[in-house]
Amino acid sequence: MLLKNAFIYIDGSFKSSDLYIINETEWIIGEDLSSIKCDQIIDLSKKYIVPGLVDVHVHLREPGFEYKETILTGSESAKAGGFTSICAMPNVTPSPDDIDNIRLIQDIVDKDACINVYQYSCITEGRLGQNLVDVSKLKDFVIGFSDDGNPVSSDLIMKKMIEQSAMHDVLIAAHCEDFSYEDPRMSEYMNIKRDIELLKNTDTSCRYHVCHVSSKKSIELIRQAKKDGISVTCETAPHYLVFTKEDVISENFKMNPPLGDKEDKEALIQAVCDGTIDIIATDHAPHTYEDKLAGAMGVIGMETSFSSMYTYLVKTGIIKLEKLIELMSVNPSCIFRIPKYSDFTVLDLDAENTVKSDGFLSLGRNTPFEGMTLNGRVIKTICKGKIVWEYTQ
Repeated sequence: MLLKNAFIYIDGSFKSSDLYIINETEWIIGEDLSSIKCDQIIDLSKKYIVPGLVDVHVHLREPGFEYKETILTGSESAKAGGFTSICAMPNVTPSPDDIDNIRLIQDIVDKDACINVYQYSCITEGRLGQNLVDVSKLKDFVIGFSDDGNPVSSDLIMKKMIEQSAMHDVLIAAHCEDFSYEDPRMSEYMNIKRDIELLKNTDTSCRYHVCHVSSKKSIELIRQAKKDGISVTCETAPHYLVFTKEDVISENFKMNPPLGDKEDKEALIQAVCDGTIDIIATDHAPHTYEDKLAGAMGVIGMETSFSSMYTYLVKTGIIKLEKLIELMSVNPSCIFRIPKYSDFTVLDLDAENTVKSDGFLSLGRNTPFEGMTLNGRVIKTICKGKIVWEYTQ
């Protein structure tokens, strides 16, 4: 496959080049590759090619909750959003806390997924916070360890997990929430503070990553920890960078942690600009309409993620497109050590679209972006050297 005349992201900047994809793992980029004989030639004048987008925080709901989403529909939603790799959280049933359960999920991924899907293991058995999983047995089969949806409340168990992370070189994706505080901002802050103290006082280094950071106080804490040389990375989600609690008009604006105030949003945007926030991840959390009315927390995000961030961060001049690609592809690939394939996302930055969830490939419709006009569109998703999704009018 030869993609010609595009602006291609190369070593941190865009250059007018051609891209020749040889196979699943090999490609060539050059200013003029017209001499290459190829059966499939695609002219991409005025379009942009970036490394495949990566979402490190996705809820696929299968096994156990297939009425909300499946690995098939979730991966289809991802490819429509330009994602070639996603990391699936462990709040499914049975819990991915042993080899048999992880193999069960992997069998479904191998059968149904249309992009690269990487599974998290739980940190504790059943995500109950009581017994640590056998990290040594599971580490080669998962992308990382998380009890997402539940915090690890026990200081001792988190300390042991930090030691295991250092010993086995595995990543912890921490859901930070201290239930002893009613204020969600303080709840997030105090749990992050606890973990940073454990990182300081444990004579090890580990790969520690904070999920869905939502508040100014938490960002200030993480920024200082980085300055102090503590190994910590973090993510936020598009909804925290666009909306505040003042925008809540329906159940589709409710998630955990909840939207903050204007000060929190501004602090998160500043943290994106200065590098305190490493990754933008969706926390894609599909629910049925009935479950949302009953109070289920979470919003979907993969099919609006790039466009919303391009519209609100790049078009507004807050960051450059190159920075957004770092946040949505380069950094997550590096931090989570995503295997490198011939994975690319093709963008039409001149396009404009109105969000209509009834056209989503996800089973979920619970998006806060419903009806909004966004700029920029994914027009092709290429995974392992093959076009797995194309935009058609």
